[in-house]
Amino acid sequence: MKVKITTRGVYDAKGKAIEPGTTITVKGDAVPAWLVNKCEIIADGRKADAAVTNPASGAAQQDT
Repeated sequence: MKVKITTRGVYDAKGKAIEPGTTITVKGDAVPAWLVNKCEIIADGRKADAAVTNPASGAAQQDT
């Protein structure tokens, strides 16, 4: 899952500070406890549902 750091106080495994605005990849489907309220989810790695599209302009709706 890709997350964007939104606040200061987040450090990598070596103890170096990660700047706000940096995008990192974390394992799993849930936000780890050390990132709760410190990031926003960019991409969760799951497949997206079917795309919702608008019909072409002037297209007639079919009754079923």
